[in-house]
Amino acid sequence: MRSEPWEQMLVLGLLFQVTRVPTNLAVAFAGGSIARRIARCPTWGRIQNCCASILLIGLGFRLAFERR
Repeated sequence: MRSEPWEQMLVLGLLFQVTRVPTNLAVAFAGGSIARRIARCPTWGRIQNCCASILLIGLGFRLAFERR
């Protein structure tokens, strides 16, 4: 049996919310616990800053030398 398009959209929208909310909560809680562990060790903060700096500088060079 076929249902109306608005019913299908409603079911898919609700299904999306039901599956995404727990996933997003799990990611948020995991990120919070990882952030607390990193905050305890200042060396990791310096490593993270160094890696982010290298990445941004590399992306800047790539953008500067890109040809159109």
